[in-house]
Amino acid sequence: MVESGGEVNILDATKIDLTSAEIEQGIEDIDKIVEARGPAIDDLLTEVRQIQLVLNITPDYKYHILLCGIFNPKRSIIKNWAAYEKAFLNLVGKDGENGPKRLFQAIILFFINKYPQQKKYASSLCKILYDNNTYSDEFFKSWHANELKLDKNCILYDRKAEKQFRPLLDDFVQWLDYGEEEADGYGEEEAQEETPKEAPQETEAQKNQRLLIEQQQKAQQEKMAASKLANEQQKEIEKAQEEEKNQEQAGEVKTQNITKIEVEDGFDIDGI
Repeated sequence: MVESGGEVNILDATKIDLTSAEIEQGIEDIDKIVEARGPAIDDLLTEVRQIQLVLNITPDYKYHILLCGIFNPKRSIIKNWAAYEKAFLNLVGKDGENGPKRLFQAIILFFINKYPQQKKYASSLCKILYDNNTYSDEFFKSWHANELKLDKNCILYDRKAEKQFRPLLDDFVQWLDYGEEEADGYGEEEAQEETPKEAPQETEAQKNQRLLIEQQQKAQQEKMAASKLANEQQKEIEKAQEEEKNQEQAGEVKTQNITKIEVEDGFDIDGI
């Protein structure tokens, strides 16, 4: 049931597990929009809203559906966050004090439950969120120290996942404690892993050496090809000579047979 304010009444809402087929279908629908239209923020927000109403679920589900639908192993959350950040800030703005907590809870579930193979990028994303002023250093430090409690009343609350996520931010929180000046460049290593390194520029000496090796290899290949061709030609010649020899031998046998027949015929005639 939708309240007069246009939101699903929490008392009448349906509680669906985040791993259910319905939620997975919603994630797939978001993925299709991204594949077809890219960062069309308004379209994505409209679609996730429609999914929420059709399933009769509370607004907190939208963080999970959007996050897992937009980002995945083939669409890097590190490289593409900037293009889609506005969609999540829209959700955060509508949820007031719980908004930042719910987004962070969705991020935890993304790395721990949905795409655990992406764990190594967790601290890099947090660095991006910190640089963009989405979260303060105090938020990260307090949560990491187990002082800040997230929203226990939403579908995204998962104490076990939080416990697994904390160690992933150890280095990041340590960086926050020491200060940016003493640990400049934090988080760049993870992001660089996704960008292929450029091949080192070839020196003139290396180029000459490479060309010489290529010429030698080419000459060797040509020599081998010529040797192979000569062998094949020799085999053809030997085959032709063998056939010619066989034909000559066959002709001699035939001539001998004819002579024999003539002699025998002559003998019979004389005998008569």
